[in-house]
Formats: sequence, C-alpha cells, structure tokens
Amino acid sequence: MEIKFRAWNGFKMIYKFFISAEGQIFLDKNPHGVDMSNVTGIYPPNYNHYTIMQFTGRHDCQGIEIYEKDVCEFDNEIWQIEYGGDGSYYILSETRMIPLHEIASDEIKKIGNRFENPELLKGE
Repeated sequence: MEIKFRAWNGFKMIYKFFISAEGQIFLDKNPHGVDMSNVTGIYPPNYNHYTIMQFTGRHDCQGIEIYEKDVCEFDNEIWQIEYGGDGSYYILSETRMIPLHEIASDEIKKIGNRFENPELLKGE
C-alpha cells in the first residue's frame, strides 16, 4: 500500500505538506507561491489546526483514491470511511459498520468527503 496523506485546513484540502517528528505541519509553498521544498527551515502555516487523513490503499469503482473521512455510496446507502485504530479502515452508515477490505472496489463509489460536502451526511 502506498502511504499518502491529505489534510483539511478548514478551507480546502492540502495534498503537499510535510509532518515533522513533533507533529508540526509544514507546507511546501509559502503564501507567495515560492517553492520552499529545497530550503532549510520550510515555511510553516500560520496555524496548526489541520485534520490529517490517510489514504486507505483502496480505490472506488471509478479508480478514485479513498481516504479517511471520504463519503461513499455502497449498498444504496451513504457511508463514511473511518480508521478503526486497529490498523483497519471501516465504512460506517447510520446503522452498520463493515471493514473496508471486505468490499470490492467495483461496489463502492466515492461521492465526496465530510469537509467539502457536509450535506452528504445529513443525518449527523
């Protein structure tokens, strides 16, 4: 499985960033668009209130990567992807929980995520 992360900064998804050993998040560009990835002392964001989400290693029926906090359609229901803390990812509906690895990629479709599409989780 490819290990990748994304982060929600309260406004948009960020895909290019670094996490220090202390857990601090650093962007690879400063606000002026200058590439800082080869500079010592990479520019940190003004705040560190990011929600980090890991790639599950799975793709949906259209080949789209599935991350934690994604919202998917499966079995005529709306589900959210969550990390279980036991090394596994799960899909959760209002009434059920299924290990993600038990679902074939052609049976699940990513339709958004909880941050950019909160309306998809109308039951919460």
